[in-house]
Amino acid sequence: GVMHVTRPQHEHFSHAQTGALETLSTAFGTRIGALRALGAAQLQAETDALTGLSNRRTLETRAVEILAASPRAAVVMADLDHFKS
Repeated sequence: GVMHVTRPQHEHFSHAQTGALETLSTAFGTRIGALRALGAAQLQAETDALTGLSNRRTLETRAVEILAASPRAAVVMADLDHFKS
């Protein structure tokens, strides 16, 4: 992320303001890092590592959402023997 702060030309930030901006930018950076890590962990929890497809839990959750939005839906499923090998 980028934080851009401006002042009128020829005005400078005080040491206190600079310190506060550094603290704020550090907090932003930490939060952005945590959100990225959370997103990566959630993706790992929702998908199969080999295929990248949704796992059963994710499919069940999504099916409930689809059926709540519209009671008419079709599901197509395939099972390939020994797919992972």
